[in-house]
Amino acid sequence: MLTDAKQRLETLTDEQKRRLASRISRGHRQQSGGQEIVRQGGERSTYPLSFAQQRIWFLNQIGPLSAAFNIGRPIRLVGAFDLDALARSLNEIVRRHESLRTTFHAIDGVPVQRVEPFVERPIDFSDASHLQDETRIAEMVREISSEYQRPWDIEKGPLLRTKLWKLGDNDHVLLVAVHHIVSDGWSWGLLEQELTALYRAFRAGQPPPLPELPIQY
Repeated sequence: MLTDAKQRLETLTDEQKRRLASRISRGHRQQSGGQEIVRQGGERSTYPLSFAQQRIWFLNQIGPLSAAFNIGRPIRLVGAFDLDALARSLNEIVRRHESLRTTFHAIDGVPVQRVEPFVERPIDFSDASHLQDETRIAEMVREISSEYQRPWDIEKGPLLRTKLWKLGDNDHVLLVAVHHIVSDGWSWGLLEQELTALYRAFRAGQPPPLPELPIQY
């Protein structure tokens, strides 16, 4: 029977296959009670939190502003460097991903998240190239440690921070830190992939290579 079904599918045109796939999808949603996820038009003022975000929000309310939910690490950049291309890449990532420009508030005791308008931001830059080798590394490590200890304000944001250190003409260190309420380990890998693709394109004078996202978190 499976062989017969496969042979019949191979005789269908592309349009017939699309119609069949659409009917199967509708039937599955009707049976499961689920709904198709689509991008909604218009803008809402606030959105509910996921269960994981609710837990982090609750812990954030218990004590003072904390750095406990930091995700990120320094990235060494060795070779010819384009600061403008890097800044454009980071801003494009923030523009693409609404979660990276989200703030969190309580309305009548209920936590909600609000997507803020995109605003282009410069990279916080520190030039340590004039220092001696040992002093330069020690100063950078001290500043990175200080950045990791900076508390987050999830009501004001931003919940993504970047800072660049120049160690030499062809030697830089980029720190990217993000609050765990808007990111996780899997998302960090995606951020690195998008940053690499965008930087290569912008450095070559090309337009953004990534398609617009059909849905947002």
